[in-house]
Amino acid sequence: MLSGQGLRSPLRRVIGLANIDIPCGKQAVQAWRRLDWRTRQAVIRLAWRGLGHPDPGIAAIAVGRAQATLRASLRRWVLVVLASLLVNWPLLWVIGRLIGGLDDDQRLWFWLPISLTPGALAALWVQARQIERVNLATLYRQ
Repeated sequence: MLSGQGLRSPLRRVIGLANIDIPCGKQAVQAWRRLDWRTRQAVIRLAWRGLGHPDPGIAAIAVGRAQATLRASLRRWVLVVLASLLVNWPLLWVIGRLIGGLDDDQRLWFWLPISLTPGALAALWVQARQIERVNLATLYRQ
C-alpha cells in the first residue's frame, strides 16, 4: 500500500516485515549514482525485457530515479538539449571536414545534430517510463 501525501513525500511499500522507501528527487539521483555500473545496466536490460529488478531495494531506487527523470523541469530538458547541441555540432563539423569538406553537404552536417537530439531525448524518456513501470509492478507484486 502507498502512503504519502504528494510528490515530495517519499512513497513507502511494505514488503513482508521491511519498509521499502522509494526515494524522490535528488535523493533518488544520488542513490542511483551510488549503484555500481553493472547493477544500473542490469536494471535497464531487465526493463527492456519487461522485467523489474528482483531486489526490492534496487527496484525502489530505479523507480525513484525514473520518476525524478520524468518529473524534471522543462528548464533542465532545455539545458540537456543545448549541451547536446554544443557538443554535437563541433564534433560533426570536424567529422564532415575530415570526410570530404563542407561545400554541398554542409547543410547535412549542420542539421544532423538538430535532428538527432530530440530522438535521443525521446529514447531517454521512454526508457525512464519503462523502468518506472516494470519496477513499480515488481514492488507491488511482492
